Amino acid sequence: PVLCSSGLAADCASLPVPTAVESCYDVVGCAWSLGDWSSCSTTCGAGVRSRAVTCPSGWPADCASFEVEPASSESCRGRGCDWRLGEWSECSNDCGDGSKARTVRCSSGEDTDCVEAKPSNETRLGPNETPTPGGPAQRHGREGRPWSGATKGPARLGSCGGGV
Repeated sequence: PVLCSSGLAADCASLPVPTAVESCYDVVGCAWSLGDWSSCSTTCGAGVRSRAVTCPSGWPADCASFEVEPASSESCRGRGCDWRLGEWSECSNDCGDGSKARTVRCSSGEDTDCVEAKPSNETRLGPNETPTPGGPAQRHGREGRPWSGATKGPARLGSCGGGV
C-alpha cells in the first residue's frame, strides 16, 4: 500500500497518490507450450501429423529468443495398408516339379506399411498342382481340372513325375 510519509492520509490529501502497481514485461520465463500430436493424416502410406506450438506470452518471438520453435508438423506413415497380389505365373517346368511366382507389393509401395505377414511370392509345385489363394497347392488331372476324389480301378503309374 502507498502511505503518506507523516503516516496521516489527511496530510497528503492534496497530493496525487502514486500508483501502487507498476506494469512490466519480461521474457526470461518464456518457454514453448506443446500440444499433443494429431493422428497421421492417412491410414496407409505417407502422411502428416500436427500439434499446437505456442508461446504463453502470445508473442512467438518471446520464446524464440531462448530456443528454436519446435516443429508444429512432421511426416508420418500410416501402417494400415494391404498386400496387393499379382497373378501366378506359368509353372517353371512342364514336366515334374516346378514353381510359380507372382508379384506381392504393399499398396503404399513400402513393405513396412503393411502390418500383416507378407504372403509368399513363390510356391514349389509337384506335378499337376496349382497354388490356391492362402492355402496349399491343389492337385489337377491331366486335363487341368481338379481331382474330384479317388478314381475307380487300379492305380496307374503316371508318365511324368513318378507319381500315382
